Amino acid sequence: MNTETEPTYEIELKIYSREDRKTVMGILADNGYDVGQHKRQKTATGKGVDYYVHATMVASNANTAATKG
Repeated sequence: MNTETEPTYEIELKIYSREDRKTVMGILADNGYDVGQHKRQKTATGKGVDYYVHATMVASNANTAATKG
């Protein structure tokens, strides 16, 4: 019996391109999210994997978005 539970995130996006994952992670981090990436097996044999970006809003992170005044 597997007692491990999958972590939960506010945002989880399946993104295939490495460059696209890096871009999205940068945008999310700039907007106050704690970000990371992980991969998950497509099938039980594990021969293929999907790549994901995950993010959770952290209230204490600074809002780095520029505002016009």
